[in-house]
Amino acid sequence: MNKLVKYLLSLIILIKILTETSEIIPKSLQNKIFFEALLDRFELVYENKEKFEWNVKIRKINKTRSILGYVIIKTSLGNEIVEEIKSLKKQGGEYRYMAYKINKTPFCKLNGEDLIFYPDFAKSSDFPQDIIEKCPLQPGNYSLRGIQFSLKNLPKVVVPSGDYCAESTFYDGDEKILVYRIYITHNKTNEIFFEAILDRFELIHEDKKSFEWKIKIRKVNKTRMIVGTLNLKVPLGNEIVEEILSLKKQGGEYRYMAYKVKKTPFCKLNGEDKFFYPDFARGSDFPSNLIENCPLQPENYTLHGVNLMLENIPKVVVPSGDYCAESNFYNGTEKILTYRIYATINQI
Repeated sequence: MNKLVKYLLSLIILIKILTETSEIIPKSLQNKIFFEALLDRFELVYENKEKFEWNVKIRKINKTRSILGYVIIKTSLGNEIVEEIKSLKKQGGEYRYMAYKINKTPFCKLNGEDLIFYPDFAKSSDFPQDIIEKCPLQPGNYSLRGIQFSLKNLPKVVVPSGDYCAESTFYDGDEKILVYRIYITHNKTNEIFFEAILDRFELIHEDKKSFEWKIKIRKVNKTRMIVGTLNLKVPLGNEIVEEILSLKKQGGEYRYMAYKVKKTPFCKLNGEDKFFYPDFARGSDFPSNLIENCPLQPENYTLHGVNLMLENIPKVVVPSGDYCAESNFYNGTEKILTYRIYATINQI
């Protein structure tokens, strides 16, 4: 199980503004429960009988689903064995692979550095607490005596509800020796844990042959909104790609963070955006269905008062601070537009 479910529960991307996960969560929020993950079932897909014998299941004990059974290891199991973990989500009645995965990593290293799941796994089994010191595992019968995951070290995030699966595959060289899956049902809460206040809009660069931006952020009825006009002088479609970078104010200056949206065709990026673009279109002359109306035709587009409601954003704990989303537009290799939207995020 290892680190994959950490990825499933923590890889939440706020498309425009993202946050460093190394920040400390305020004490007022540390005891909140932001998600509920229920173990469903264990599936042994394949095992090499010369190396393993798995007899594992998930069963309800005192109203809590636990992992129990035993694993017979027939040969030593150390860092010469590598483990790869993939994530799946149930969509349209079947489980489909997602983009998030853990690449092949030596077995003891992967589990020894896991502070989320392995400590609870070892606590209720015959597996050693310090697997790095005890590596390689020696042949033997390892009992699983009702493993329950406290999840106390998980990042405090909420992801979309649904049925997920973590698939672990073990390799000895190029040979696949073990594949198993753990299925999980995830339920989310509806709490909102932060508020984002728009501060200002900054136009850094525009190609005057393509655009003329007159945008600002103004308080309307006690709410900060984006208002102004955009004079589009050429068609704007998927031949233009957009890149979004994230920044956070640190030590008095804005510094780039690791998280970004890579260059993506303009209509595809914004047309598939369920978080921001619907509110943007609702408060402007931009079409609500951008994909069907791609490319945008040259004309003067008015922003009457764009209020980003953030209703569809995943409910996450974002450290308070001053953030910035920087959008760069490219026509081929030529940068034709750069603007920034600054926002202050406060914990609730």
